[in-house]
Amino acid sequence: MTREELIKVIEKIKEKSAMKAYSLTVNPDKVPDIFQSKIGGLPYWDSTKEYPKDENGSLLFLLAQINCDDLPEDDRLPQKGMLQFFIDSGDMDFGLDFKQGDSRKNFRVVYHENINYDVKAEDIPDAYKLLSEDDYLPTNGEYVLDIEEKTVYTNPEEYNFENIFKESAKELGIKMTADNVYDEVSQEGYSYLCDVFNGFGHFLLGYPCFTQCDPRDDCEEYQVYDTMLIQIDSDGGEYVTWGDAGIGNFFINKEDLKNKNFDRILYNWDCC
Repeated sequence: MTREELIKVIEKIKEKSAMKAYSLTVNPDKVPDIFQSKIGGLPYWDSTKEYPKDENGSLLFLLAQINCDDLPEDDRLPQKGMLQFFIDSGDMDFGLDFKQGDSRKNFRVVYHENINYDVKAEDIPDAYKLLSEDDYLPTNGEYVLDIEEKTVYTNPEEYNFENIFKESAKELGIKMTADNVYDEVSQEGYSYLCDVFNGFGHFLLGYPCFTQCDPRDDCEEYQVYDTMLIQIDSDGGEYVTWGDAGIGNFFINKEDLKNKNFDRILYNWDCC
């Protein structure tokens, strides 16, 4: 495939895969509280709920929370309440069962349908903060997240990218001579493709990115998790680091998300 043909295919892929998502940016200048969208720290908590624990009965750690009251209107997401993501702080796997990523034994997604703004930080047990020297955590503190709407596109790490690339080429009348994208374009062309479709960063919705591979690739059982709910990326060790500069994702089925059912989740993180 020539460079000119590749550029045409790229534009077609953008047209076919464009999606509204939300970029999450750490803002270290804001002082976090229990009601803000943030990474780490003390979570908002409704005392009528049982706090999530791992399979051994230890408290889980707040990786991130999203205040849905602050989200722009978007019928794919809850329009009120608090959405929280908890992981295990007791081992270096951060609660991931690598053989069964949808096992919720050591991670959890919790949704509070309504936020009680009368709750005070001092009403929430300090133990929920879990920031001691004995904890294994991908975050090194508590940071507010600024939320910005952004148009995103699929990327070469996403399991369906190969199909979208081939469909785009076919629709443009460009014949592929290789079985896969990597062999179809030059090494320089593939690097250019990855630069154009860069999926790294913190995101709510959008397309996932990986340092290794999409866990849904060649696994039909996992392909039911067709929606990336949130992605928390490493940032050079300043605020977040997954292992050796890795990346973490939570996936959900779009109908479960529509119905605010967060009991069926695929959690994954990988690193170099």
